[in-house]
Amino acid sequence: LAAGDLVRYTPRPRVSLPPPETSTAPGSAASAVKQEERSRTGAGPHGRIGVRYLVVNDRTDGDNGFTQPALDLKLDWLSISGSPYDLNVDARARQTSTTIGDGTTDTESQTRVYRASTSFHQPGSLQRLTLGRQFTPQLAALSIFDGLLYELDGKRVGGGLFAGVQPDDIDFGYSGEIRQAGGYFRAHNRPEASRRWSVTTGLIGSYTEGTVNREFLYLQGNYYGPRLSAYV
Repeated sequence: LAAGDLVRYTPRPRVSLPPPETSTAPGSAASAVKQEERSRTGAGPHGRIGVRYLVVNDRTDGDNGFTQPALDLKLDWLSISGSPYDLNVDARARQTSTTIGDGTTDTESQTRVYRASTSFHQPGSLQRLTLGRQFTPQLAALSIFDGLLYELDGKRVGGGLFAGVQPDDIDFGYSGEIRQAGGYFRAHNRPEASRRWSVTTGLIGSYTEGTVNREFLYLQGNYYGPRLSAYV
C-alpha cells in the first residue's frame, strides 16, 4: 500500500457456526473451545516455582564462603473453579550457611511474603474487595500492607478505600504496630483507548500506637503511548 491508494472494504456475510460437541474429552471441539476461553479470560492457575542454589568459595586465608539454597513461589489464580474469587501469592525463602574462619558454620533462614491475598468480584461488576497482604499501583506511596482494600472502577473514573497494618521492617512478618488507612480517586482512559493514561490523587494516614507517623496527600500520573511513556 502507498499513500493515495483507494481501499474499499467489503464485509463478508456472517456464517453460523455449528453447536459445540457435548463431549469434553481431550482433543474434542468442546474441549478446545473451553481451553481457548480459559486462555482468553486468564482463568485458572498461572505462576512459577523457582529453585536456586548459590555457592561462594572464599579461597583467601579467611575461608568465609557460604551456600544459599532458595525457593520462590508465584501464583495468580483468577476465578478459582469458576467462582468470583481470585488468589495471588508471591513468596520467597532462602537459607544461608556461612563458614567462618575458625571452621564453624552459621546458618540463617529467611522467608519473605510479598503478596498473599484473595479478591472477590462478581463478573461484570465494577467493584472488587481484596483481603490479605497486597499492594496496588494506585497506592504506590504506601507500598505493601496487610489489610482490606475496596475498589470501584468505571470506564473513566474510579476510586478505593483501604485499612490495614504495615509489615514488620525486620523480618517482614505480620505486625500491628503501624496502622494505616486512606483512600484514592483516579481518572483514566477508556478501556479500548490506544494511548493509556491515568491521574490519581489520594489521602493516607499512618499511626504508631495512636501517634501520627505520617499523614499526606499525594498526586501521581502516568502516560503510555506508542513512542513515549512518562510517570510523574
